[in-house]
Amino acid sequence: MIFTIDEQTSRLITKLPDGEGVKEYDCVTDTCRNPACRCQTVTISFRARRSVVPAQPEPERKVALDLGTRTVDDTFRKGASQPDIAFAEALLAAMEPADFELLDRLHFSIKRRETEQAKPAEILAQFDFDEIERSSIMQAYNDILPFAETMQVVVDGIEYVVLDQYCVKPGCGCSDVHLNLLPIEEGAGVLETSCSVNANYGAKTWQQVEDEPLPCDVATFRRLMESNVPNFYTKLKARHKKLSSIYTNARKRARASIADGIRQEQVGRNDPCPCGSGRKFKKCCMGKAPRGADARRTETTISIRQ
Repeated sequence: MIFTIDEQTSRLITKLPDGEGVKEYDCVTDTCRNPACRCQTVTISFRARRSVVPAQPEPERKVALDLGTRTVDDTFRKGASQPDIAFAEALLAAMEPADFELLDRLHFSIKRRETEQAKPAEILAQFDFDEIERSSIMQAYNDILPFAETMQVVVDGIEYVVLDQYCVKPGCGCSDVHLNLLPIEEGAGVLETSCSVNANYGAKTWQQVEDEPLPCDVATFRRLMESNVPNFYTKLKARHKKLSSIYTNARKRARASIADGIRQEQVGRNDPCPCGSGRKFKKCCMGKAPRGADARRTETTISIRQ
C-alpha cells in the first residue's frame, strides 16, 4: 500500500517506489464540486517532501484517477504533459486494492461535504421535466444527490437502505413521501427489491403499498424508522424542501436555456451577439449549444458507504 494517512498531520502521504529507493510525497485530493455529479474521478496533487528533494526541486505532479475503472482519467490523459502521464502510470502500477479503497473514502467524504454545504441554486442536477410536469413522478433524494446521507434500518437481521422519494412539481404542497427499501448484502452492495410504503410527514400517517409488501408490518416498520432516524419527520420535511428547491432552480435554468436558443435563432449572422461580447453573432455564439441545457436523467446504481 503506497497511500497512508499521516497520524500527526492527518494528511495523505504517498511512498512511491523509485528505482531501489522510495520517494515520499505530501498529497492533496480534490473532486468535481457538483454534488449531483456521479463521476468517480479524484485529482491528486503530489509535492515531494523536503527530506527527499534533490538539489533541483522536483516539480509538483498532478494526477486524475477514475476510481470506478481504476484507470487514469481519460480527460486528464488527453490534456496532461507526458511527464505527468508517466508519473500517473507509475503511480497506478504501484497501487493496491487498499489504496483505491482509501481514495474512494476520501472522494466520498469530499462529495458528502459539498452536498451538505451547497445551496440548492448551486446544484446542477438533471431532471426529466416533461415527465414530472405531466405525471408528477416522484424523485428519489439520493438519486439526485447520490452522496447525501442515506437512511438505513435493520429488519429481522437484514440491513436495508431506505430511499425517500418526493413530488417536486411546482405548486404541489403535499407532504407525501414514498419510502423504498433496498436490501444490502455483504460484498454485493444494494440489491433490487419491491418493498415500499407511503407516508405523510405532515400528518404522520403511514399506508401500506399493496403490490410492494414490507418485510414486516407497517406499525413495526414505522417504529423502527422513528427510533433509528433522529427527528425523522423533520428530516423528511427538510429533504423534501431542498429537493423541491433544486428542481425549481434547475427548471429556471432549463427555461432560460430554451429562451437563449430561441433568441439565437432570431439573430442575424452579422448582428451583435446576444451574449454581450461585442462580436458578431457568426464569430461568437452561433451554432453553440445554450449553456445549462437540460439533459434527461439516467438511472444509475446508488453506492452506499458505511
